[in-house]
Amino acid sequence: GSISEDILRDSRMAFENGLTADNSGLDTTFWGEVPRLPPLVNAFDNDPNLRVVQDVGLDGLSDAEERTKKQLFLTNLANTLSGSGPAGQANLAQVNNDPSTDDFVYFQDENAYGSVGSILTRYKNFCGVEGNSPVQTNSIATTAGTNLPDKEDINNDNTLNEDEEYFQYE
Repeated sequence: GSISEDILRDSRMAFENGLTADNSGLDTTFWGEVPRLPPLVNAFDNDPNLRVVQDVGLDGLSDAEERTKKQLFLTNLANTLSGSGPAGQANLAQVNNDPSTDDFVYFQDENAYGSVGSILTRYKNFCGVEGNSPVQTNSIATTAGTNLPDKEDINNDNTLNEDEEYFQYE
């Protein structure tokens, strides 16, 4: 069968390596920023200073930009959770830090997990697409999930397949 590659459901192929520092060549969608032209190569820009601009996830927005774009959602969530006690306030703080919940956290990051030993907890944010491809340094320990930009084109055929055609068995 076929499964749609359009994760953000906007009929536009999102890919990190098409993002630019000056936002030229981008369109705004309901979800964020999307490049107008398809990628020529599957690699980040050679300028290491642009990696921060490009490695922001499929929505094309940094956490600060996500907070601005989703201000109404965050306000409504804060009003809904206002009387929910400490657990609700902790969840609100977590959503305010990363409104799209797309941040990457390396599973051996002691700053994030400390002495938490649960493997499920440590891998919970490993599939995040924002910040999963930092510029490699000469350090021995790597904290990258991948060295390739994230994109919605899962099968690498340079098209966005939107068909949902698969069998279900009962």
